[in-house]
Amino acid sequence: MGFGGDGLVEPLPFADGATAEVGPWRWRLGRDDDFWVLHHGDVELYAFREDEPHYPSDFEVANYYVATNPHSPFVHHVLAQRTTADARIRVEDLPPASTARELAAALRDRLGIDIVESDAAQLLPRLASRPAADS
Repeated sequence: MGFGGDGLVEPLPFADGATAEVGPWRWRLGRDDDFWVLHHGDVELYAFREDEPHYPSDFEVANYYVATNPHSPFVHHVLAQRTTADARIRVEDLPPASTARELAAALRDRLGIDIVESDAAQLLPRLASRPAADS
């Protein structure tokens, strides 16, 4: 399960008050009444109840929604991220590529994603039309 760009970099013990610190990032798991809450700094990332069952269909519906809904960023954007102890490297941070070979090399070298050039060729026009990383 992912928690977006601010998600965990490594496992966190399932215990009230458990913390993790990696480079500049800090997370904390704590109780809030009946809920467990995962915090990134002062931000609540995720909350759940231990006694609330979750079934595969719950995840399938959520996955279907984010993969197909026209309002979902996953439908309109190429999203990929690699987190290290001192950096979050996003696909938006890669230097612009002119060829599928350049894109495949950048994805491999910077994000650890191995793709064949034919797949990189399909991504190239979508990434070429992206806004600049600092805009």
